[in-house]
Amino acid sequence: MKKKSPNDLLDESIQLMEIKRDMELVQLKLELNGVLDSLKPINIIKNTLKRATTSTDLKEGIGKTALGVASSLLVKNVLFRKTHNPLKLFARGMLQTVAIGFAANSSDKLKLTGQKFLHSLLSKIVRK
Repeated sequence: MKKKSPNDLLDESIQLMEIKRDMELVQLKLELNGVLDSLKPINIIKNTLKRATTSTDLKEGIGKTALGVASSLLVKNVLFRKTHNPLKLFARGMLQTVAIGFAANSSDKLKLTGQKFLHSLLSKIVRK
């Protein structure tokens, strides 16, 4: 076998490095396309919603917030409809605060009670 000259070895090394560079460039372009795709607004929203639906802490927080808002609206719209009386407005504000706090602290009990209520309501509807 013929011994390779230093220039031949250098040429082979250059070719190998060019092939490696081309492969790394292709890989970099693929990664860049993935990053650009993930930065599109619709994909950001999709990923956020996906994470939100899998996060149990967030689900519980949303549930507690929903219960608080619902109880606040119940106090506002059922107990104190449209009023301009300052005492009633103050009482409404206080009751809303208490209702929100109670709903946030007792969310598990409220969920259980709501489930029982819906179950009994649905069972009565199904029987008819």
